[in-house]
Amino acid sequence: MAKERFQELDVFRGIAAFAVMLFHFSSRYPAVYSPGTKLGWSFAYGHYGVQLFFMISGFVIFLTLSRCKTATDFVVSRVSRLFPAYWAAMLLTAVVGLLWPLPDQHYSVYQLAVNGTMLQSYLYVPSVDGVYWTLSYELGFYAVMLALYLFGAVRHVHAIVLIWLAFAAVNAVWPLPFRLQLLAVLPYAPLFMAGLLFHEVWLKRATLKTWSLLALCLAGACVLEENMVGRWLMPVFFLLFWAAVSGHMRWLLNRPLLWLGSISYTLYLVHQMLGFRVIAWLEAAGWSVNAAIAVAIVSACALATALTQLVEQPSLQLIRQWYQRRRQPTVVVATQGA
Repeated sequence: MAKERFQELDVFRGIAAFAVMLFHFSSRYPAVYSPGTKLGWSFAYGHYGVQLFFMISGFVIFLTLSRCKTATDFVVSRVSRLFPAYWAAMLLTAVVGLLWPLPDQHYSVYQLAVNGTMLQSYLYVPSVDGVYWTLSYELGFYAVMLALYLFGAVRHVHAIVLIWLAFAAVNAVWPLPFRLQLLAVLPYAPLFMAGLLFHEVWLKRATLKTWSLLALCLAGACVLEENMVGRWLMPVFFLLFWAAVSGHMRWLLNRPLLWLGSISYTLYLVHQMLGFRVIAWLEAAGWSVNAAIAVAIVSACALATALTQLVEQPSLQLIRQWYQRRRQPTVVVATQGA
């Protein structure tokens, strides 16, 4: 029987999204839109929440594939999870950006159309919001894992990890074409692969080979990370992941953190450009930048909650219910007579 939803990873995802938001508000906004502003604090390494996202994705996608009976099950699962909230967040960001643009914030119809596919990085089209760059890696990882599923190779997880890490090592020495790096998530392969392996630990199927490959993933993540702080954070992330899959992080499952986890995806999607717009408005009105950031944080969380409840969850349920109805076999009733 499949294990129930792994809520600790939801909490990790929420904390990671909040950390990325703090990084953007405390480091990116002053650097780009308010040079010389002194906050008195900075969450300068909050962007490493993205690395935690990638580890979580490795785990979740492997878990999702283990529960899918067909490739279509997987595609519907991912499309219903990603696209409706993304489209809503992108359109809202675009409307605000077109009506009240920040400096150098310009959108074209072509750019918006390409962004709607979530493939903009593959086509070298700028994202409506810079945070969308991670979605290109996510889609690449989904595509490769789906291909492995179709070829029946997913069960050979150790071989997958070893080969994928080998390609990442080659890419580190002789960089491959950008689109191939993107599709195969090569700059972040050790993190995605670690997620796959931690799924085995969670199911209590880990062997000596599993732990050896996890050590190799950790080494690879540290080598590929250029910043010394990032290299120190990688072992911390691996340790936290191990603690979670081993059942030592249940104390995180409280209502505030579970709520933060539930809005993590929409919070990630809406916080940056819309949050920057709120901070800029309030600064122009005479607010201190710290007060403006506080309002932007509350506003981003409120908007993310609204999008989760009004768009993400209802659309996810509608799409999956529609799919379940379509895949039910049609019952043909035979009748007598000519």
